[in-house]
Amino acid sequence: LDSFDASAGSYNDSDGGERYTMLHLACWKGDPRAVEALLAANADAHKPTEPHRQSPLMLASRRGHTECVLLLLKHGADVNQRALDRSTALTVALATGQRAKSSTRLS
Repeated sequence: LDSFDASAGSYNDSDGGERYTMLHLACWKGDPRAVEALLAANADAHKPTEPHRQSPLMLASRRGHTECVLLLLKHGADVNQRALDRSTALTVALATGQRAKSSTRLS
């Protein structure tokens, strides 16, 4: 991650050009305390990254961060939301070998 745009509330990744919110980063890193705090502060659990359109739930699922997945689901994250490649949180969890951690909670 190379820069933080405070006005947009997002980070930019110069390698892939992806834009992430603080919630995306907390889900990717597997920080349930940060996820909970951000959701309590009305972070958008549905906002996708740009341009690949990955939801916070997809990022947490991909990395096997069960606590983050459960928090997102508790706050109404959409398990059917699709990324640009048409994947969902369940399909990314399965594709990355997170079957035991995420797939039963997302099905």
